[in-house]
Amino acid sequence: MCGSLTFWGYVWGILSILVAASTSVGYYFADWLSGDPKFNGVSPTNYTDLSFFNQTIDVKFTFSTFRRCNHWVDVGCSNGARYCVEEECGRYSEFSGTNGIPSDAWRAGAILGGIACGLLILVALTAVFAFFIKGIFNKYVAGICGFLQALAGLSVAATVLIYPVGWDADTVRKEACGFDADKYKLGDCSLGWAFWLSAASAILALAVACMSPAAKKDSESLYSRGYTI
Repeated sequence: MCGSLTFWGYVWGILSILVAASTSVGYYFADWLSGDPKFNGVSPTNYTDLSFFNQTIDVKFTFSTFRRCNHWVDVGCSNGARYCVEEECGRYSEFSGTNGIPSDAWRAGAILGGIACGLLILVALTAVFAFFIKGIFNKYVAGICGFLQALAGLSVAATVLIYPVGWDADTVRKEACGFDADKYKLGDCSLGWAFWLSAASAILALAVACMSPAAKKDSESLYSRGYTI
């Protein structure tokens, strides 16, 4: 192997790329929290005036820290319905405010998750260069990479832990989880695959950080061997 890594270093490098990818995927997709659509906290099937909806609703409303999928609209509805579901995914139009991220905890999680993705991608790129270029991955670089991965892992873990604080947001309760939902109480919702992927990524990032000291090769420089220029 012509790079700067030991055998375990290549294992560390591959895992670094995987954890960067899994963290980014978990951060981007909205499937953290999922629930059947509700209107003011009530299922549409329980409305006596069915002209409100006049459609079969077979989608889920999903929420992450900064993105969501599907929402109610009152324009462009078919069959004379007053309200219908627009099936689309996107980020909130504002960071805070009426149309913004509905919880302070989610806003903090959006920032922490974004920082974690950036750090892990940086380390993954360093690992790729170390695969092929000799001498760029020394004990100092290994230490920095391990520190950044640990910091990213803690950031993702913090995001996962504080995310349930936002389950009492009005938007979440009225549109998906019902009024039984509260901080750390799901109500009628369930946790989605992106939440669990992020939780697993946090654990993997911390584990990979512990591997970084074993990733470097112990090699002498030209100067230590007595060569001069």
